[in-house]
Amino acid sequence: MADKRIPELLKLRKYGDWPVLGLSVEPFLSEIDLKNYLHCGISWCICGCESGSHARSCNTDWVRSLLDQCREANIPVWVKQLHIDGKLVRNINRFPNDLQIREYPK
Repeated sequence: MADKRIPELLKLRKYGDWPVLGLSVEPFLSEIDLKNYLHCGISWCICGCESGSHARSCNTDWVRSLLDQCREANIPVWVKQLHIDGKLVRNINRFPNDLQIREYPK
C-alpha cells in the first residue's frame, strides 16, 4: 500500500507548504522499505502494531529496520505501540530500549 499511497501524499506539496508531512505505518504488518520516499519531503514517521482482539503480529525487527531508514534520512520517529511476548504494549517504558522513541518533527 505504501507504493500506492505515499506518491499521493507527496502530491500535496504542490498545493502549498505543509509544515508536517507524515507517514503513519499502522498497522505494521510486514517489513517495509521506504528509502525511495524518505528524501522526498517526509517530515515525520509514526509506526505501531495492530491492536484489537484479532491483531496480527508486528516483528520488532521490522520496526528497527524502519527506524534505521528514518535515521538515515534524518526523519523523526514515534513508536506508538508494539507486540511484546504476544501482548500489545503501549507503555514506552516496557519497549526494548532501542525502540523507546517518541520524537516530534521540528
